Amino acid sequence: MKTLLTTLTILLVLNTNNIFAQNTAQPVIKELTDGEIKQVGLVLCSFIVMSSIRTFSSEDFKKIICINLDCNINDKNINVIISLFLNKYGDRLICPEDSTYEDHREKQLYKHAILYGINSLFEEMLLDDEKYNIDFNMYEIVDGKKETLLDYMDKLIASGKYDKDTLGIIQMEIEDLGGKRGAELDD
Repeated sequence: MKTLLTTLTILLVLNTNNIFAQNTAQPVIKELTDGEIKQVGLVLCSFIVMSSIRTFSSEDFKKIICINLDCNINDKNINVIISLFLNKYGDRLICPEDSTYEDHREKQLYKHAILYGINSLFEEMLLDDEKYNIDFNMYEIVDGKKETLLDYMDKLIASGKYDKDTLGIIQMEIEDLGGKRGAELDD
């Protein structure tokens, strides 16, 4: 955890000059290497953990992505750029195991946010279809089956340890935006 926070701080310091350097007319995103995707994923996962201690900031979440894409946080198309990034690389933004939770396996960033109760990520950003266009149908293979965010939320609700009302509302909104369960996805 300390290493991830140090990495985040270093990235912020080293890339502060790049945040405002580019003025993008068309929404495009930089191609990232596997290592860069893993690194930004770890930083975003650490940010989610830190947000469970302090308030989640959608602006800071976007800044982390922009630092890694060398994009301008003030670009008029920033929400399109964020959507493109999350849809292109989202299935590879994997958070490390966390032994403090019963489900301590590695998991996709959105599942990690739900596990940590960072509903603000969804409420302030991902579910705002006027600003973002997010694909919620990425999946992981768990126990030999496709597991989407909706499937994962079903498991959390079934465990009885999580707020089924809040998760249920988020689930309904995800479904309204085209989100499906793994069994509903085409092969």
